[in-house]
Amino acid sequence: MTLNIVFSNEIDDTSSGWRNNVFFVPLEILVPGSKPLSTSTTRTSQQSQSTSIPLLHTDTPLSFWGGVDPETAQIVDTSHPLSAAKNLNGGNSSKIKDTILCLPSGRGSCTASQALLQLILNDNAPNAIILKESDSILCVGAIVAREVFQDEVLGNVELNHGTIKQPNGKVPLIAKVSDRDDRDWAWMLPSLSKKKIPSSMDSSSLFSAIGTSRFKHSSIIIVSQKDGDLSMGRMAILVAARDERHLQIGLNQIYSTNFSQDSPISFPSVDYKNVLQLTPEEAYLLDGTTTNLSSLEMQDISKKYTPAHKLAMRVICQIAKIENAHRLQEVTKAHIDGCTYVGEGGRRFVRRLVELSGIDDNHPDACESFSDGTKSKPITSILAVPTTLNSISTDIRNWESLGIPAKTSHPARDVAQQYMQLGCRGDSLTCAPYLVEDFSPTEVGEHMVWGESNAVVYANSVLGARTNKTADYMDICAALIGKVPFTGVHVDEERMPLVVLDGRELFQVCATLVDSIQCNHIAFGGVDKRIMSSWDSFYSVLGYVCGNLSEGKVPLILLGLEETDRIEHWKYPILDDLKSFSAAFGTTASAPLFHIAGITPEAREDADIETMIRSIYFNDRNWRKIDMEEMRKGYEA
Repeated sequence: MTLNIVFSNEIDDTSSGWRNNVFFVPLEILVPGSKPLSTSTTRTSQQSQSTSIPLLHTDTPLSFWGGVDPETAQIVDTSHPLSAAKNLNGGNSSKIKDTILCLPSGRGSCTASQALLQLILNDNAPNAIILKESDSILCVGAIVAREVFQDEVLGNVELNHGTIKQPNGKVPLIAKVSDRDDRDWAWMLPSLSKKKIPSSMDSSSLFSAIGTSRFKHSSIIIVSQKDGDLSMGRMAILVAARDERHLQIGLNQIYSTNFSQDSPISFPSVDYKNVLQLTPEEAYLLDGTTTNLSSLEMQDISKKYTPAHKLAMRVICQIAKIENAHRLQEVTKAHIDGCTYVGEGGRRFVRRLVELSGIDDNHPDACESFSDGTKSKPITSILAVPTTLNSISTDIRNWESLGIPAKTSHPARDVAQQYMQLGCRGDSLTCAPYLVEDFSPTEVGEHMVWGESNAVVYANSVLGARTNKTADYMDICAALIGKVPFTGVHVDEERMPLVVLDGRELFQVCATLVDSIQCNHIAFGGVDKRIMSSWDSFYSVLGYVCGNLSEGKVPLILLGLEETDRIEHWKYPILDDLKSFSAAFGTTASAPLFHIAGITPEAREDADIETMIRSIYFNDRNWRKIDMEEMRKGYEA
């Protein structure tokens, strides 16, 4: 079942006084929550007495890692519009706790999943997160909370598939605005269907309308399909209003129709075998299905996999469902970003994996040791593919001489050691795994699973490998199984650009200025201000700007570099320039890939560039010029 949007100003019902004051938004639930979606005290098919949950809306993506303090729920990214916004609880607070938070998506770091898990465990998460676009990185944080910490975070909502009307857990519902064009909501809202039905809006316009209407009060209603089966499409309605009185009128308008929530709504388990094309081995790993397996094959598989692998498979299949994948894709290498110590949630998660794997932490052959006795290199591994670790939150050998407090260093070192127990290489500890010997992708098109946003962007764009921006926790789950959902930039079509960023004039002006003043400084737009000290800075700032301008889409960047007969050799970006560009792009972009015409492997030939340009539907948003003012703002940011 799908729903269509109903604008309050299209409903000719002035007698109730709610015209222009109530808004209904159809939602597709990605991860069920366990926090209250309204603070109802009475609810029947005829009447609902409810107070609202504050609604926070922004059109700017938010990085939960570094942008939100998990200890206080405060938005600490001072560049984000919500950091200075008035929280509807009063004052100038920018806390997201106990709100319905509407944002386009997350952005930047793969560690957002860790940050959300820590918010959940600290009981500082929003009650719901409403997205314009699916964000699997955020979803992983909520899924891990449900899978690993269910006794702490689910409360009494869904234990053993039982439900109650008023949840008291800690996990936020995560949903995206639905833009499916379907009038089938009429069965649920027959009294509204008698009014004028407006034309459909896409999810982007619908999401923006929530903010421009300045709604401050909200509730979310879980909606069952007619037959009560939610397994193939979990739906909800966000009811937003300008004040509590009109919110109540809107809720009563729903409850006074044939729709009733007298009976609690549960979420039956999804049969992933009907959604994903799983191999017999994958199906067995997911839920023990033995169909199409011989007794010998079952015996071999049961020896191969541990409960840790089964947990990993459950997480992967849930993300595959969210990402609309139809099968899993084998990978050759993994890089773990989740080894960063964000809080006790991540530490307890990897300890749980070690426990479920059956590895004896005290076994003398578990790991080789550093000179100070710290374990570093695994002798055995339960991982399916070679796996490196990202840089961690302390110096693993010299923390004491550097003056790092033990209370900070010990938990960070413990997290790294637990990942090494599983089989990760402890001799890497780098955010640039493409520099690790024998670990960089060996061919264009190689499928991998990497965390660390700058490395993901570099691998996809510069090396031509294929890896999505993998969430912390999802990375180790995929390393255990050796597979990921076949979606995103693993798929040919998803690697095509959707926006052109035209920086040809900018590049020529900057190159000319740098050439004439020998890299001393550049004055942007005639402003007498020292902006850059060298040509090296150009690519860092350009990457930051392109990430912002791409708006979540894969960009094709035109710098005129494909015109080889007109460009001096020194102006071509070297690998260090592309590393800087990738790191800055990964900070502001949600897309894990860019193409630079004439430079990156998939946009190097004229025919490839022409094919990319022809595939883009052009409008003012999809062909954007990079100018001096954008670069100035990027540098100052």
